[in-house]
Amino acid sequence: KNNLEIAILTLFFYDFSIYTDVSSFCHETLNIKKINSVSFTYGKNKKILTWKENEVLRLIKLLSNFNTINVGKIESVDYEELKNRLSLYENRERELFQHLYTATMSKKEKIIENINIKLELNSGDVIDLDDLSEGEKKYILLKVILETLADENSLLLFDEPDAFIHISRKAELANIFEKYKNRENVVTTHSPTMAVNFSSHLVGLGIESGRVVKIDSEKEKIIATITENMWNVQEQNMFLASNKPISLLVEGKTDKIHLTIAYNALKKNFSDLDFDIYSFGGADNISHFVKGLKTCEVDFSNRKIIAIFDNDDEGCNCCNQTQVKYQRGKKNKYGLYAITLPLGKGATIENLYNEEKYDQAFKNVVAKKPFTGLVVDYAKTITDQAKIEMSNMAKDFNLKDFDGFKPLFDELKEISKL
Repeated sequence: KNNLEIAILTLFFYDFSIYTDVSSFCHETLNIKKINSVSFTYGKNKKILTWKENEVLRLIKLLSNFNTINVGKIESVDYEELKNRLSLYENRERELFQHLYTATMSKKEKIIENINIKLELNSGDVIDLDDLSEGEKKYILLKVILETLADENSLLLFDEPDAFIHISRKAELANIFEKYKNRENVVTTHSPTMAVNFSSHLVGLGIESGRVVKIDSEKEKIIATITENMWNVQEQNMFLASNKPISLLVEGKTDKIHLTIAYNALKKNFSDLDFDIYSFGGADNISHFVKGLKTCEVDFSNRKIIAIFDNDDEGCNCCNQTQVKYQRGKKNKYGLYAITLPLGKGATIENLYNEEKYDQAFKNVVAKKPFTGLVVDYAKTITDQAKIEMSNMAKDFNLKDFDGFKPLFDELKEISKL
């Protein structure tokens, strides 16, 4: 608590005629014209009055403009007046931050209980500091860490600093780090938008056999290119770091759920199958990905990558477009294979169950969602929600309900042995 308040006070304490970058950050990035006023609520513990003189107590006396400490009082002061009172801290911004932080840190003996700040924006509006967005608050903390608290000898670790920051402003965040190249900054992110701004300093990490491993940078660049707008950095790295002998590519999230549940149910019959599953949000995305891997000739000889398409028109067309459609018993030199579900024309993964299950899923959804609007829109909504409903129902199915998956797993087993 109060770290944000201390941070903004510290930034505005800089001489903007000298520190033009800090001035630009406050006035242009944050759109803050000035700090109007600051209110301090002092702690009620009278033991403070018996403490030996130290730098923090001297700061508090300067804040109060008296040679004493206003225990339990609330004092508001104009910010320009506050700067005058604290003129001894000119060019000592780090000490100012540290002393204010120390004054608010203790749980039992806080000298300052609370700090409230009124800001005037460039628009003329006056707001509380707390009215800033979560992203703007994070900007302030990052800026004061990099500008005030760190120096050339600092090693800083930032864990997902772009969380809560709008995608359109993540490049601004990268620019903040760019201005402090003389610091050793380690930044983690799951955002491709953020990562692309650090392309020349990007290291991909994954998990292999329970250990953190560094991902091949060339493969990483290729996968990032082919999965643009489909996967985030975490998903890309999970794929690259996988040590499974088989990677299955499926059209949607419910396909992944059904395959996972079905395999867990039938594992005794297919114990030699070992795979992970990646969903792509559509048949066309899988086709694009597989063709990209084939064209780039990335070496994934340590595993087989199998694309599974629905047996509808779109799935069949996309399967053919991959140019790696599985031919029974024939090994593909790229390790890439494409198959359609082993059912009749038009089948999706839900059709691997007894039709009574699918019928029940539709009935459940219709019962919860009465008809409204256009027939075509209602039909699509019901179909989409029935797929989700069935994926939720599947975890309670009996072993026999998964018999329809056996031909699919048999085909996967056949490919795994090539």
